[in-house]
Formats: sequence, C-alpha cells, structure tokens
Amino acid sequence: VVADLAADLDRRTVVVLRAIGLFHTELSLRRALENAGLGLAYHTIAIPWNRRQGGNLGYAVVDFDEPALAAACIARLDGRPLSARPDDSACHADYAANHGLPPLA
Repeated sequence: VVADLAADLDRRTVVVLRAIGLFHTELSLRRALENAGLGLAYHTIAIPWNRRQGGNLGYAVVDFDEPALAAACIARLDGRPLSARPDDSACHADYAANHGLPPLA
C-alpha cells in the first residue's frame, strides 16, 4: 500500500500557487510560467476571480502535462514573486492536495 501511494505521488501534475498578488490574471500567470521556462508545459490554468472586488482569490491552479514539469514549477516558483511588480509578494507553490489520489482515510 505504501509503495502504491509513493507511485501515485510521483504522477502528480496539478500545482496550486497560493498567496499570489490579487492583480494577477490568467495572462500574467502565463507570462510568469513562460519566464520560468514552463510556457508550453501545461494544459489548464484556473484562477478563481472575485468580480465584486475585481481581483483573483489569491491562488491559481495549473495542470501540467508531465509530473516532472509540475515538480519544475514548484522548484522554480515557490518562494518567488510571479512578476517584477514591487507590490507582488512571494507565492507558495505546491502540489494540489490528493489530486487523482485515493483518500488517505
């Protein structure tokens, strides 16, 4: 069972970028991924949007084509701002919880 879980963890492709600047859009995230060398490495980006406040909800989800590309995203973006804007703070990049994995309980 532990070996199966470890194998599943090695196949993760979905990354969550947390604590992103509220001004980020899908376009600015695409630029950040391009700047990190991951421009064509994903097939889905989701940035939940708060229409009343005119900004995102502070996180984005990116589904990469390969597990190695998801790992590269985490290594390249975790702890770094997504843009050169002075009001952009460091984001936290990590795998999405339990994506495609069986429940642990």
